[in-house]
Amino acid sequence: MRLSDPTYWQNFRDANPGPHGQAIAVFALLFAEACEWRLEWIGVRGADAGAATLGVSTFAGVAEAALGDVRAERARLSRFEYGVAITVLGHAWYKGPELIAWHNLRTAPASTRGRVAALRASSAGVALNPALYAMTGKLRLPWRRRRR
Repeated sequence: MRLSDPTYWQNFRDANPGPHGQAIAVFALLFAEACEWRLEWIGVRGADAGAATLGVSTFAGVAEAALGDVRAERARLSRFEYGVAITVLGHAWYKGPELIAWHNLRTAPASTRGRVAALRASSAGVALNPALYAMTGKLRLPWRRRRR
């Protein structure tokens, strides 16, 4: 896995030695490696031929396919742990900003308001956690103003 911030990754691993922390780290590592393999395949085969072979044309397609590759590991995580894994990868992995943007658009509600919130969160470098959205049923973001 190519890291943009190895210190962040190591700090996460050191601070979370328990089984849940290790499960998050294993999922993050396998997911990043699956994405990198697919991106490398596209690069080696040429953008058009590689993308056609794998059936993807964007990072979103690569991430969706890689998520399918590691579905067994994903099934072991709760929604919250999955959100933590995406946050850790977003800060430590070299494709982190693209990953956060894909994840936020995938997690946010399909409404215009949800898309706007996802884009604002992505531009701020914040990964939406699907567990927090599932608990409340509403997308509450720290920068939203409350109506009076």
